[in-house]
Amino acid sequence: MSNNRPPPIRSSPKPPPNDGDGNHIHNKILLDLPRKEREMLFPKLEFVRLKTHHVLHEPGDTLKSAYFCNTGLVSILSAFPDGKSVEVGLVGREGFVGIPLVAGFRTAATRAVAQIEA
Repeated sequence: MSNNRPPPIRSSPKPPPNDGDGNHIHNKILLDLPRKEREMLFPKLEFVRLKTHHVLHEPGDTLKSAYFCNTGLVSILSAFPDGKSVEVGLVGREGFVGIPLVAGFRTAATRAVAQIEA
């Protein structure tokens, strides 16, 4: 028996949406927003490149921004008085840095450090 159906047509993958400056957005939280909210928010995003070991905030800092990771990784560290720290979280393009802001807090309890350039 022969199959007379034509081969399926494969389309190229749709490119990711852009922010207001034309930078591609890969963050899963931002991409999962309803279309209307994305259209309002994306033009207001500021694209920031983070170098490895760049500190986004230290414990006690006033939080002014949230960071939606587009690429790379950010470590969330609990810092001890003796200067040592332990990693308590890792944020990639599936999340964001700044959860305390969502809960109404304005002060960081942890240190956030870029581990892989973003």
